[in-house]
Parts: sequence; C-alpha cells; structure tokens
Amino acid sequence: MFKYYNNESYFLDVLKNKRLYFASFRQFNDPYEIFGFLKNTDDGKSYVDKKFKDKIKCCCFSLTNRNYLLWSHYGKSHRGFCIEFDFEECIQNSIKNNVHIVNYNGKKLYGFKVDYNSYELEVSFSKSNKILNLNQSIELVRHKFADWEYEKEYRFITEQSEPGFIEIPSESIKSITYGYNISDQRMKYLDKRIKRMGINLETRKLKLACNIGQLL
Repeated sequence: MFKYYNNESYFLDVLKNKRLYFASFRQFNDPYEIFGFLKNTDDGKSYVDKKFKDKIKCCCFSLTNRNYLLWSHYGKSHRGFCIEFDFEECIQNSIKNNVHIVNYNGKKLYGFKVDYNSYELEVSFSKSNKILNLNQSIELVRHKFADWEYEKEYRFITEQSEPGFIEIPSESIKSITYGYNISDQRMKYLDKRIKRMGINLETRKLKLACNIGQLL
C-alpha cells in the first residue's frame, strides 16, 4: 500500500524516525468524516452524532501509487512523494469483514479497505446514551461516498485521545516514488539525504503517458 506526501519534511520524517501520524477525523478534507449516521432501531429515527469519532485516530493509504488525481491532490501537484509500505508480516489476525489487527509496541491498530457507498448504522440504544462498540465504530469509519472511490483507500485506525505518531518497523517501508513533475536535481538531492540516513530503498520517478492522463 502507498501513502502520498505534499510536504517534504513529513516525507523525510517517516523515513528517518520510522513512524506514521494518526490524525483526528476532524482534520480530514471530507466534511462528512466527522459525522456518524445512526438509526435507532427502537424508534426508527435517524440522527447524527458529531462526537463519537473523537476517540478514534486514523492513518490513510492508497492501494495504488499511480493515480493521477491522488498525485494532484495529495502529491504536491505531481512534485511530491509516495512511500510504499508492506504490513503483511505484522498482521496478527483478523476479525469479521476483513478487518486486520496489527500490534506495534503495545498499540493495537485495525486495518481495512474503505467501502464506497452511503451507510447508516442501525443501533439499539437511547439517544442520550450512545456508546458504540469497536465493530460499530469501524463500520462507520470504513464507509465513504462514491465520489471518493478513485482513492482506493486503505485505513488503519486506533483508539487514542489525541492525534500523534506511532512507530512502525523499518522493514515495513519498501520503496519511494517521486511525482513526474519533480526536478531531477531535487530527486537526486533527496536520494542522497535518504542514503545518509542509512536507508537503502528502491526509488523511481513516474512518467506521464502523453495525452491520456496515465502515469507509468
């Protein structure tokens, strides 16, 4: 899986410190991320809970490093960076609906692909006592509107009170891809900085397939 970066400092921080930032859903660019759409099975009414996701933090990835729109939106207009990760060896087990469990330094993470469809969770509790279990919380944050389907998103979430960094194994970082608009000079400079960190990774620069909007 892949993570795009606009900011060079953030990109280099991942490589140097072997860590990922888990953000609050309120920091995301989709305004509907902060909502939980709940349908009370007791009275049949639907309502919105704006607060429940505050306890969950998230780190987002894509299953592709060649998406034209992702490079435009999250890759500094094709002058940015993309890191490939592989967490397969760290997966401990799975729970229902293809949710993978990973444990890093005592911190439990839950990973899953995003489903692109509208969703309303049916629950049975009073409006004044909304307490969701883990599976219910995952079901709410794993759904997005179909407009976002191009992202091919995979998410890791964890329960913690504040946004922050979580360390990852160095072997989970596999390769680096540069956007096709980055200058060769800048790319060579970054390659040298990365090697000075003692990191030996495959790097490549994307090419633009002329007139058809595809990256090679």
